[in-house]
Amino acid sequence: MNKLDQDRLTDMLHYARTAVRLLGSADAAALEHDDRTFLSVQKAIENVGEAANQVSVEGRTAMPDFAWSDAIAMRHRLVHGYKAILPIVVVKTVRNDLPDLIKAMENVVGDEAS
Repeated sequence: MNKLDQDRLTDMLHYARTAVRLLGSADAAALEHDDRTFLSVQKAIENVGEAANQVSVEGRTAMPDFAWSDAIAMRHRLVHGYKAILPIVVVKTVRNDLPDLIKAMENVVGDEAS
């Protein structure tokens, strides 16, 4: 995998961890009343998808089990469908999808992103 792809994977790991940290124990109801956390977590998830979108075809091929299209599609939804983003979707993404993404990225890039 080339250096640029490694950097993008490190970015994905960093922003996935950031989203998990920012959300903390908050649930969807809490996010409805906390714009700062809601928008911060959204932005971190968006950055994960943007970095995924910039990984080369060769880099994606090296990780065939990773859901590249899902990460990129989520980024597109956050950017272009910003008026329809529900707190429950953001919470589910952080709780259900990001832990697997973090494990996958740690397996490839190690513990570089913190």
